[in-house]
Amino acid sequence: MKSILLKTTLAVNLWFTAPPSFGATIIQERFTHFATISSFDPIGQTFIAEEPTLLSIAFSFYAFNPGAPNSPITMTLYLGSGFDGPIVDSVTQTVQASGVGLPLFFDFDFSGNNLLVGTTYTAAVTTSSARNGVFYNSVGDAYLNGQALESSATSNLEGMNPDLRFRITSVPEPSTIAILILGGLLFCLRPWWRRQS
Repeated sequence: MKSILLKTTLAVNLWFTAPPSFGATIIQERFTHFATISSFDPIGQTFIAEEPTLLSIAFSFYAFNPGAPNSPITMTLYLGSGFDGPIVDSVTQTVQASGVGLPLFFDFDFSGNNLLVGTTYTAAVTTSSARNGVFYNSVGDAYLNGQALESSATSNLEGMNPDLRFRITSVPEPSTIAILILGGLLFCLRPWWRRQS
């Protein structure tokens, strides 16, 4: 009985201390090129919402011109594909991107925004400085449910169907959470059932 109680407690603790994005992240990590934000302003990525409650959106930033001022970057979330749809929310922050090493993801906090599952959205960044840029992939179609967009009517981004290096973090739907909890409970009760038979 102590073993079951210990396993149940462990499972519950792991569940509540695990990040809420467990199983609810869209991520495209491949990259081949970079684009300075101010040269393509705005530049963004379309995606299809897979979960209803948005936590954060991250792009991969890099300081391509470290001598330029580190002006704040504004990320705007639009409904639909492109920069003309209704604005869902906008977040501005200063990104401490490095000019050395691998490009890093920087999250913009969009918590509190609800998305319509299966609907297309566009996340786009703007800034007034030539310091920071974003990485994108130009080989193949790395993220099939969207594409990179920029301000020019005819894209200046390299390759066919380019995608930014991006990450969308959401809270799983309640049904997903219920399945995980049920699975954890069944796992914890397995030794008890074996002893009963």
